[in-house]
Amino acid sequence: MSVSWRRSSAPYLLLCLAIAAPAPGDTLSFTAQGPQVVEDTRLAQINGLDAGNFANGDLITYDSGLPNEELQSSLIWFDLSDTPIPGGGRITRAQLSVYLFDVTPDDSLDPGQSLVLQLGRMTANWDETAASRDNRLPGVTWNNSGPATYPFGDHYNNGELAEIVIPNPPNATIPLGWHTFDSDTVGGVLLLEVIQDVFDNPDDNHGFVLWHPRPGRNRRLHFYSSETGLNVGGQNLGPKLQLEFIPIPAPATLPMVVAGVVALRISRRRSGGV
Repeated sequence: MSVSWRRSSAPYLLLCLAIAAPAPGDTLSFTAQGPQVVEDTRLAQINGLDAGNFANGDLITYDSGLPNEELQSSLIWFDLSDTPIPGGGRITRAQLSVYLFDVTPDDSLDPGQSLVLQLGRMTANWDETAASRDNRLPGVTWNNSGPATYPFGDHYNNGELAEIVIPNPPNATIPLGWHTFDSDTVGGVLLLEVIQDVFDNPDDNHGFVLWHPRPGRNRRLHFYSSETGLNVGGQNLGPKLQLEFIPIPAPATLPMVVAGVVALRISRRRSGGV
């Protein structure tokens, strides 16, 4: 191995390390959608009792306003364990979207009323095939068990994380289609903080609860789940989480760069350079 080869190879090694590292400021995007990476179900109470598990059905939110009548909220969890976002990556925007396809008994609102969808952060693990108003896992109750309070389940401070408000919809109707909790809006500013936290601390990823207070008269809002929305007219209309991020190099990259610099200096010294 000649000295001249060492002189040329060390800078080449350093150049490769520089090229391999993501360019500062580059923003990339990633979308989690579909039953392979999404779990969802709804929690329901009918006539004051736990209505059981509703896995693989539509997501529904409903607030009768009366504790002994029908109440429903929905749970959504996204698997972030296998994303293209490297360790240390910084999330810059988060959008959680659900598709509203039906409102019963009709989509009208009382005059002056608004549509408000609320999103809360869940604080305990649950299984979509077992979760109900009273249980989060088979034979395991929610930590805040009894009395059950709408929107049910264990979630942060029993309050909203993000919200969507559509004031005075045209013709006083609830618009169908995609509704998005966006961290770039005032109502979703905390969503970015939570997504970054569950990405950095996977054990804290327990998903979200979706619900709405009554928009005037009682209304059931029907959203596609990850199963029912998988193929609707050739489209996936199930819940989706869209993330924009800057892929900051992982800490392990720094020693590699330092090693490249050291190799370069050794090469120069052996060849008589400075």
